[in-house]
Amino acid sequence: NDSSTFEIKFRKTLMPFDRIQVDYSATVTSDAVIGTAGNDNKAVLTYGNNSTTTESSTTKTYVWEMGVCKFANLGGDATNHALADAEFQLYKKDGDTQKYAMFTETGTNTSIYKLTGWTNNATEAIKVKTPANGNITFEGLDAGTYYLEETKAPVGYNKLTAPITVVISSTLPTTGGTASYTVTADGATTTDPIVRVENKAGTVLPSTC
Repeated sequence: NDSSTFEIKFRKTLMPFDRIQVDYSATVTSDAVIGTAGNDNKAVLTYGNNSTTTESSTTKTYVWEMGVCKFANLGGDATNHALADAEFQLYKKDGDTQKYAMFTETGTNTSIYKLTGWTNNATEAIKVKTPANGNITFEGLDAGTYYLEETKAPVGYNKLTAPITVVISSTLPTTGGTASYTVTADGATTTDPIVRVENKAGTVLPSTC
């Protein structure tokens, strides 16, 4: 009847000097707070005939976001010309297995996508499309290495020949500190953090060997 998400009850009486170890895992949902505020997780142990309660143990779980800016350098005043209708999917590697991100858009035409899970099936992966301003945002990512793959380029432009390796690195706070994170794209630190993806116009001719 309290705010706990689960309880553990023992069916047999514990004896003096019994040792108990409780391990549990949790999945961050799409409702998680994104960024440096973190998400609180609190554990409390109540035990004994007198219902002795330990002090609560609180941890924070952090999830991050990254942006993608799709553009073309047309020169002059159009060095950052936004490109619409580019399609991307995001995946990570678990050994030799590729796991593709599943996202849901946070609203109608927001271009902000929250992570909801992972799939081993590439055909089930969510492909996101850039809007007119060329910007999309992925939310709910843990620190780690990801691969941003362009699956379709805008009409008149060449698709990227290889995925971009994206690394999210986080620094968790000590007492009184704040959390922070950085995003690198193919080894270069991004700003804001936004991964800038440039397309070049033209036709790629078939190669011969």
